[in-house]
Amino acid sequence: NSPRGCRGTFASIGTAQAYMTDLTDEDSRAQGMGLIGAASGVGIVLGTALGGILGGIDPSLPFYATAGVAALNFVLALFALPESKAPVPARGGWRGLARALVPAPLLVMASVHGRSQRLYLYLFFHMFFAFSVVDSMFPLFAAARFDWNETQTGLFIAAVAIVLGASQGLFVGRLSRGIGETRMTMIGLALTGISIAGMSASHGFATLSICSVGMALGAGITIPAFTSLFSKVCGAHEAGETMSQSQAMLH
Repeated sequence: NSPRGCRGTFASIGTAQAYMTDLTDEDSRAQGMGLIGAASGVGIVLGTALGGILGGIDPSLPFYATAGVAALNFVLALFALPESKAPVPARGGWRGLARALVPAPLLVMASVHGRSQRLYLYLFFHMFFAFSVVDSMFPLFAAARFDWNETQTGLFIAAVAIVLGASQGLFVGRLSRGIGETRMTMIGLALTGISIAGMSASHGFATLSICSVGMALGAGITIPAFTSLFSKVCGAHEAGETMSQSQAMLH
């Protein structure tokens, strides 16, 4: 429907998670979210490696490549992706459409339904804050401490992303059935926090690699499990909006 489509403009990952919510039941949802994470991991591997290579040739080339891939994704979604939900009556007509166009961060504080959703969004904020800091600062950290260039940094991040994608695609389903999503989230967050602290203290390649793998494993099991838990406190009709709100915490 139109609100979901407009939300996708601001947070396509949230829209993909809502789509997966429609296609899975509660027992298999964590595994479904893990598949999205695995696909993202593959994209990070290819994109980061290619970005490092292209950036070494010309700093502007990664931006042109990204724009081309985004345009291809738009065409595929427009013509090849079926709607996952049956048509529902429009809510509010043009008023509802105008509301959907408001950036999600502005709506989060005003339109979240219930204490549980607020708590999950608050925790999403802290999770994404930590991951965003590592993502944005690591190239500077690698250049200052290890004297790496763009290509070296890109290839290292690509290797870490392989671990991230593999953990989401291979382990999430089994762990969710074995220990449950709540314990997965707790273990994953603890592993991620310890590993990030270890990365900051790393002065050798071996230590940095071990801590980076730990961070990737922790994030790989935390994000799908936590997203699945969040989807269960949201009504099915709210999935698109609430998933986009969770991604608003990233921005």
